[in-house]
Amino acid sequence: MSDPLESTTGIALAEPPTPAAAAPPSPAAFDPRFAPEEPWRFAPVYPFPRLELVSGKGARVVDRTGRSYLDFVSGIAVNALGHCPPVVTRAIARQARELVHCSNLFANRPAVRLAEALATATGYPRVFFCNSGTEAIEAALKFARARASQRPGRDVVAFRGGFHGRTAFALATTWQPSYREPFEPLVPGVRFGDYNDVAGLDALFDNRVAAVIVEPVQGEAGAIPATAEFLAAVRAKATAVGAALIFDEVQSGMGRCGRLLAQEHYAVRGDLTVLSKALGGGMPLGAVLMTEDVARTLTPGMHGCTFGGNPLVTTAGLAVLDRVSRPATLSRVRSRSRELLRGLAAIVSRHPSVALARGLGLLTAIELAPDAPFDPPALVRACREHGLLVVRGGDRAVRLLPPLVVTSQEIAEALERLEAAIASLETPRPTAGEVG
Repeated sequence: MSDPLESTTGIALAEPPTPAAAAPPSPAAFDPRFAPEEPWRFAPVYPFPRLELVSGKGARVVDRTGRSYLDFVSGIAVNALGHCPPVVTRAIARQARELVHCSNLFANRPAVRLAEALATATGYPRVFFCNSGTEAIEAALKFARARASQRPGRDVVAFRGGFHGRTAFALATTWQPSYREPFEPLVPGVRFGDYNDVAGLDALFDNRVAAVIVEPVQGEAGAIPATAEFLAAVRAKATAVGAALIFDEVQSGMGRCGRLLAQEHYAVRGDLTVLSKALGGGMPLGAVLMTEDVARTLTPGMHGCTFGGNPLVTTAGLAVLDRVSRPATLSRVRSRSRELLRGLAAIVSRHPSVALARGLGLLTAIELAPDAPFDPPALVRACREHGLLVVRGGDRAVRLLPPLVVTSQEIAEALERLEAAIASLETPRPTAGEVG
């Protein structure tokens, strides 16, 4: 065996596998824009290799070859203020010179300040900090069951199409069979109903239900908003049986839907609300907001998180929350949303391969017609070739999640690129021997 590879930092690296041991490279492995090392270095839980991004500013990113793209993925709704917003990067740099981490054994001022700011902005008096959306969902479900310790049952109601994360309890409340089946049996006691089906709620709720979890807008399913009637009925049913209502606002919260919390559009409040994604502005931060009724059932040692609420990530959260919660910012999101949804509706009217456009705020999607000559992955790839980054949603949808600071000009540009990508897939390509 030859000597180990030498990195530019002087650290010895393991050799890549020999051609005989390596998996056959995909065609994309030869694309200079993609990271060629991924297929033999990373755990194979993503489709490798992937487009390698090296820099970003606002709504645009640059790949390893220097090509620029309009980014309407935004880190999957994480980069609310765009890439590298100065207000966040300056705050992180300043805090990194003072205190980065101190564990949950000690208090730190940025976490206290963020907790106070969230209470003021949302009306929830208590918060638990952790690292991600799925961890926050896991905590919220545990807290809801702790609250129900004296009840006859601890069942949880969830809804088809919902996505709540990939840890054990969060996955148990996530409907998608392909996510669930490799890891079954999952945490028991979860009942599933149909989203936006008011009539079906009666069969779901009884005194054995401890909690109900629901997204005001189902993000991964393809930006499907709840109806006002449905969320009001869910709240009423939960109250009637004494169950805790958990709003999963990991994707819909932090201004994404034009209000700080999407539930504000419905005038319905949860007993617990889960935030993450945009909350940290790119730093790993999740939060469970809760009422005093929920908090009083918790005791020291019942739950915890080593990194949760550390000074660095909560400093970033403070900077994001300050900017996103401003009325002018939220008004701007609602205005840009109208422009984007009007543009998407116009594309639907011109292209039979696109069935509909939907969404709330800047959480939007288009759904392909059943007889479209292409599928969502093909459209994602075509958009990329036209300089626009988008992300799948559900079986037939593609989501557009621009940063909340997106401009009207950038929306118009994205719509042009999206329509060009659709047109390129609708136009039959000449076969061998045809004269074009």
